[in-house]
Amino acid sequence: MENKDIKIEAIRDPPINTHYRQCSFDIEDNLVPYVIGHKGRHFINITRISKVKYIWYNNKNKLIEIWGPEYCLNNAEMLIKEHIMHIRSLKHEELKKNLLNTY
Repeated sequence: MENKDIKIEAIRDPPINTHYRQCSFDIEDNLVPYVIGHKGRHFINITRISKVKYIWYNNKNKLIEIWGPEYCLNNAEMLIKEHIMHIRSLKHEELKKNLLNTY
């Protein structure tokens, strides 16, 4: 029997000998799981597309950390920013739809 209430925390394991950047985005706590994606799917895709080595959400400091070649960091940051705006837009539309359905 599987307990779906058990949360498994990911283990932070950044690469060594690579450039590092901290990005501070104002992300609402309830949106963080959607930004990261199930099993990190969205971060994994952004990592692959931007050709960085690793992306991590630092929950304690509310930062997104990026490791990779220096020339790839700006692109990764831009893709993350666009992804956050997309998630906000989806959640806003979902909220608006739910409100309209209650009247």
